[in-house]
Amino acid sequence: MYARIAAIFMLMPLAMFDGALPDQDGPVSSASSRPRAGFISVDGATLATRIELATAKGRSASPGAPFWVAYGFDVRHGVAVDFEMRSVNGVTTFEGLTIQENSAAETPHVGIFMLYEPGVSRPSRVEIYNLDRNRTYGGHPVYWTGLADSGQSLDVLRGLIAGSTDEDVTHRAVVAIGLHADPRVADILESIVLG
Repeated sequence: MYARIAAIFMLMPLAMFDGALPDQDGPVSSASSRPRAGFISVDGATLATRIELATAKGRSASPGAPFWVAYGFDVRHGVAVDFEMRSVNGVTTFEGLTIQENSAAETPHVGIFMLYEPGVSRPSRVEIYNLDRNRTYGGHPVYWTGLADSGQSLDVLRGLIAGSTDEDVTHRAVVAIGLHADPRVADILESIVLG
């Protein structure tokens, strides 16, 4: 199933995978390395280390309760994740993910959120959220591991795909890979399709 999702991303214009549209350079913007209000900051040398520390903190702080581990990444142009459009008629809210070639509704601050359930070593859920939208995150604490280096983020997401039997987790991980402003994305998605 996730190979089909990767194939959809492969059919998109190559410029979108380069992190830039023809008239723009680089990623849209980077998510802040600072934690959002209410997030619990976790520091460490690498993303994998920060995720491991966040998971340990979450398990010790709230035994028997779910918690989120999250990080930001540089998102490519043309991506809008659960965004709001304001007009004279009010505010229209779009839930979920929209990929478009024009940059009118881009969301530059996007994060990957992994929900850890009690007694389970791997995330039971992966979500991609617009960090500029207010959320309750189901009332669960969020351990914020900062802005991830693209390569480290892609490694984490590939690990989620390789080690999961949950189609929803693999689906979201493949989508998250496709959203990165990194020239390696096309090759990674191709390897998933051919895999």
